[in-house]
Amino acid sequence: GDAGRKEKDILLRIFVNSLREWQREGRVWIGKMSGKSAQTIQQLLEAEKAAAEVVEQARKERDERLKKASLEAEAEIAAYREMLEKEYQEKLAKFKASEGDVSKMVKEREEKEIAAVKAAATKEKDAISSQLVEWVCEIDTGV
Repeated sequence: GDAGRKEKDILLRIFVNSLREWQREGRVWIGKMSGKSAQTIQQLLEAEKAAAEVVEQARKERDERLKKASLEAEAEIAAYREMLEKEYQEKLAKFKASEGDVSKMVKEREEKEIAAVKAAATKEKDAISSQLVEWVCEIDTGV
């Protein structure tokens, strides 16, 4: 995309600037280039093109690796979330089951305690009644 175009522009500018510098120093006269100089320039252009292709291929491979890594990470995250949700649901089910067991135990205990109090009251009813009658009917002569 734009980054590749920018790199190519930069490389082209460097190449053109190098040619201009060589021209100023008298090393290469663009108008009077020999066949060997033209061949060298062609080789440089081909090398630049090959380098650009290598860079582009490396970018594509990097992008593919990043995409693959992203997909793998998303899959791992989804699996982890699923595992956490399963654990949560299991704990919630245990809690609800134990909550029902606890309320059942409390209710049974209350019923047993009430039955014990009623049984004790029935058992001691006659003795307590006779004791109360005795206390009420007792005459205190010491007053």
